[in-house]
Amino acid sequence: MGYAEPLYLSAELDLIRNGLVSSISGVIAGSSNDTSAVTGEGLQKLAMLNQMLGDDDEFWSKVKEFRRVMLLRTVLTWPSAVKESQLSWIVSTEVLQLFRFLLPSASMPGDLMEKGIALLKESLQVIFALN
Repeated sequence: MGYAEPLYLSAELDLIRNGLVSSISGVIAGSSNDTSAVTGEGLQKLAMLNQMLGDDDEFWSKVKEFRRVMLLRTVLTWPSAVKESQLSWIVSTEVLQLFRFLLPSASMPGDLMEKGIALLKESLQVIFALN
């Protein structure tokens, strides 16, 4: 672990990740002409959060269900908002990675589950189309 060892599973790391959750929840996808909020700041923060989560399954149990739902409501709109962007596949990948973390953490509203499964299905169709 090296230099990261003192932060691993610490309260300070949880504080940083909670800050990222709040910040990401505030990145609202605009019109299809203006996707810079998602492909810029939003994508950077989401990738950072996903990276910081690593294999820590404990973090989401400390986050209130409402915050998890708001986060998913925000990021699950991103792939369709950036569909025409060259970064759309990266956005979809990061959103799916977050969805993977949140899927087992607690029950989520049916509409969010449907959006997440639809995104996964769309991603798998791309893979099958390439083969």
